[in-house]
Amino acid sequence: MYILANKLDLNALKDCAVCQYKAALINNWGSASFVDSLRLVYEETKDTDRLLKNLAINAASEHVKELLDESQFVALCKEKGNMAVEVLQATFISDPKSASSVPPTQEASIPHCPIHVFLSCYVEPYSARTSGHNWKCTSSGATFNVE
Repeated sequence: MYILANKLDLNALKDCAVCQYKAALINNWGSASFVDSLRLVYEETKDTDRLLKNLAINAASEHVKELLDESQFVALCKEKGNMAVEVLQATFISDPKSASSVPPTQEASIPHCPIHVFLSCYVEPYSARTSGHNWKCTSSGATFNVE
């Protein structure tokens, strides 16, 4: 759904697809369909389109030990070396954007991106006179308002 929405430039449908994919990852990361989705995401989205890739890579890195017992996942890693490297990086190297630069006392006042309900992402203050939104997710580019 995301890939089609991206090709048709339907951002609301893309956001919906992201939410559904994220929800599906919670219980289906160990299924053959997860490995199929990894392949699809890496074959059908642009290199610069990181939203689904990041979600999939984070899910794979959280469960890499179990996934390495799955022949389909191992074969995909051999085939898509760049994806395998990203899984390794997500597993062993912390992302500087995921670490908050805000003091812990202020962290509670930072909102969560409404698109990334289950996963943490980095949001930053944003000012847009036309939309009135005051926060922007650096992962999805979504802007939203928190009063």
